[in-house]
Amino acid sequence: MINIYYREIRKYHPLPPALEQRLTILIEQGDEQARQTLIEHNLRLVTHIAKTYYHPKVELLDLIQEGNLGLIEAVDRFNPEMGHRFSTFAVWWIRKRILHYLGRSEDLVRLDTPIKGEEGEALCLGDTIMDEETILGGPACEGQDTQLEQEESRQQILQRITLLSEREKEVLMMLYGVTEERALTPQEVAERLGVFPRSVRRIRDKALRRLQ
Repeated sequence: MINIYYREIRKYHPLPPALEQRLTILIEQGDEQARQTLIEHNLRLVTHIAKTYYHPKVELLDLIQEGNLGLIEAVDRFNPEMGHRFSTFAVWWIRKRILHYLGRSEDLVRLDTPIKGEEGEALCLGDTIMDEETILGGPACEGQDTQLEQEESRQQILQRITLLSEREKEVLMMLYGVTEERALTPQEVAERLGVFPRSVRRIRDKALRRLQ
């Protein structure tokens, strides 16, 4: 099955920067064919990233499917005026979607599961989750996560906070600026709580899943 998929996407090669930029501009103008072309020519990028998270307890095709959903989200969110390549921007959304899927599968896949990084270095899954927000400089560089979305997140937390444990409440309220003058970074929250940033992100991700 996976070999059939590989053969299907083999014809889609990475796009030259100039053509990629042109497509993103056309997409902003509502060109559906340009949107489809940009998606298709980044399918191999998704496969490359998904392979770095492969584990025998998780189907590679499932990871690829999740990554493709992240790719589509990146296409719909990308702003060509942000000043960097779409493929660079897409990496964050592809990884985010895959990591979210693995988070839902945490009973099957432990965070200390060994994986290979994109440069072949030895990592564990938890290392990649910790680094999730450093890609492109983190959520601030998503460029599309507006203040309105952050405010909606704060309101959601306030409305449903009784569903969370005390530690989850504490972490989310600091991360979203509910009890602070500003939203704190995971590093700042970790320093206050005396834990690793990775632990803060795990608590945050689990809490947000409970709020969904």
